[in-house]
Amino acid sequence: MKRLTKYVLALSLLMISTFVLTGCDTSKSELLNHIKDEGYEYYEAIKSKINDIDDQDAMMKEIKAYISKEKFDIQKKTGQNIVLPSKSDEMEKTTILLVVADVNDKKKTAQSVGTALTTYKNKEESQNIKLVIASGSKGMEAMDKATLDGKEVILLEGSSRKAVFVGSVETNQIALNKPMSPESPKGEIAYEILIDGFPNIDSGDRENKHVNPINFIGDVLIRAQSADINIEISDFKSYGDITMFPTGARAVVVIEKSSEEKFEERLRKASEDFQEKIRTGKWEAKMTYSKVEMPSAALNYDDTTSILSTIYTLEDGVFKTTEEDYEGDVLGVFTIASISTNGGKGSFLVMARSADEETKQEMIENYTLTSSILGYNMTTNMRYGSWNISEENKKYWTESGIGKSLFNKPYESSLDLEENEIGLLNDDIKSGKLINVEFDFNDFDEFSYNLIKYIK
Repeated sequence: MKRLTKYVLALSLLMISTFVLTGCDTSKSELLNHIKDEGYEYYEAIKSKINDIDDQDAMMKEIKAYISKEKFDIQKKTGQNIVLPSKSDEMEKTTILLVVADVNDKKKTAQSVGTALTTYKNKEESQNIKLVIASGSKGMEAMDKATLDGKEVILLEGSSRKAVFVGSVETNQIALNKPMSPESPKGEIAYEILIDGFPNIDSGDRENKHVNPINFIGDVLIRAQSADINIEISDFKSYGDITMFPTGARAVVVIEKSSEEKFEERLRKASEDFQEKIRTGKWEAKMTYSKVEMPSAALNYDDTTSILSTIYTLEDGVFKTTEEDYEGDVLGVFTIASISTNGGKGSFLVMARSADEETKQEMIENYTLTSSILGYNMTTNMRYGSWNISEENKKYWTESGIGKSLFNKPYESSLDLEENEIGLLNDDIKSGKLINVEFDFNDFDEFSYNLIKYIK
């Protein structure tokens, strides 16, 4: 009788345990499905409503109208920033979800806002969460301290990667300009060299070995010069947003007829080399070349050499690291963002990104010396301020375990080499508990669920 009682009791406990575990799994599955359906609906609706809008303020009004229509409570604020309130700013812990809506990147805006809305809506009863949607760079610059100061702030960013950052570089735009005098070309044959088809990728992204089309075409022409081929540049220009790696570049050059066969052979080998370089990156870019009609004017040999020498001297890539031989953490990167030989001058724009003031000054000194030697006028303009890694902020987020909670991997403190919107905030705000989280939108439902569970 006792053995039967023990058996029944054990079976009962097993059934209860199975029921509880199955219930938990079912609850998670139901919430995940709900988040996926709701979040994707938000994303599609926002994307559809802002797709044909090119004005930042107009886009924010459309987003605000949609959020109101979905019955979200909007806290009244001045300016274009949208704030969905927490239960109380007086509670011990308030987590602020921050997203940036930028009319220049509508897909990312729809992904970030849609994911933030569904996370905010499905928060647990005990959680004190505020959602702030900033109106582009101006909205971040105008952010008041009372909105973010002293709180836990998580900047959410729809992306194609998963990453967490607790600091970012300062971005300076360096312009080099030099007067040049086009004249009737001395050569008899003209060629067009064209590279196009690269996607828009932030030039701070160093995860893959990118090919800068300006540098590649410049290198082809430099090597041709070294092989005693006289070259005159008629036109050299690049394509794309200056914050990105150039999406393409085009050069029209004039050579002597006696060098035609040798030059074509070099172009053929360069084309093969280009295809090999981009093969590992899985890009659909291509390099083509062809004879074109003779231009009426071209830069003389000296000005052409000046353009090519500048490309050779500036290079493109890592400027400085924490250890010798470019090992360790990156402290500075630079990219030739654009080139132009129109308007009687040679012009370059360089994006210089530095992790600290010392590296910044070294980079500027380097460009100052280069521009002086090559005869260029140089101007510098800061685009994004830095967001310095503080030991206190790094310790807070390391101990929080946010990386493992959101992406199931240990959190490692990182410096963002791309332009980071947190760098636009006032310095007194940047001293708070801030982190930038990039999530893969293909897994936004899992990310949103994990974020809700992470926020205590």
